Amino acid sequence: MTSSAIFKDKIHAVFVAEIVFYSLAFLVTLASFARRGKMTSIKLYLLLLISLKLAGTSLSLRAAVQIVNSGDGTMSNGTTVLFIVGGVLTSVASAPLIRCTRVLLPSLPKKQHPDQPLLERLLSNLPRLTLIAAIATSAAGYGQLSGSTSTAEKGIKIVQASSILFLAGYLMLLAAGLLAFKTSHSDWPPIKLYGVAIAFPFFILRFIYIIISAFSLTGNLLEYHKFSVLNGDWRPYLGMFVVMDFCIVIIYLAMAYIAPPSDSREPSSEKRKYFNRYV
Repeated sequence: MTSSAIFKDKIHAVFVAEIVFYSLAFLVTLASFARRGKMTSIKLYLLLLISLKLAGTSLSLRAAVQIVNSGDGTMSNGTTVLFIVGGVLTSVASAPLIRCTRVLLPSLPKKQHPDQPLLERLLSNLPRLTLIAAIATSAAGYGQLSGSTSTAEKGIKIVQASSILFLAGYLMLLAAGLLAFKTSHSDWPPIKLYGVAIAFPFFILRFIYIIISAFSLTGNLLEYHKFSVLNGDWRPYLGMFVVMDFCIVIIYLAMAYIAPPSDSREPSSEKRKYFNRYV
């Protein structure tokens, strides 16, 4: 069975729906800057996320259409490049989405002390380093998919590692935020925590899809598997990834409008007490 027979044109409509949604989200985010002092950092991360998603989805749509229009279901070198670059951009878009979560959570102190608990010292830096590693491995892995069979197999393993690193970075970031809330930020605005909690199940489901999709990759990019973005079943992609991203973006856009900005200029009494433990 050729990929043109396997490939469902309905996924083209899903790609178009993504482009329309993120175009509207881009305009809404720009409009939100009129509300001065309201969560500017989360708006910047949303703009970066939306830009990456628009670029990645547009390239994926073009690659998908070229495969169908080829007639014989093959991928030219140009189509392969489009698919790989689109995959990299879509994968890297997870980073600003996760950073939006970071903005809504309190942070552990960056200044470390010898008597500071080991868990706090690790969680103050490890989530950021994990996300950097996830971005690097994602770009490197997708970049090797167009090479020889042995190179592509190495690239697949790297992509699989990056999918796990993104999830690990997100979970560690949540742990760091909850620990900071418990130790020094009990006065953190509850609405921000509610936003993170509401988005949590959508994050988990999208990460499950990403991991399954990564571990379903083979050296032949046109080989059919259900969770392939290129030529798989459009329904898991829509239900487990696209809709989940839509929900998260809507939640964080709402937070950008209604959540109060973080005021880090004057530490709370509990935060001062926290620092006094080590001085």
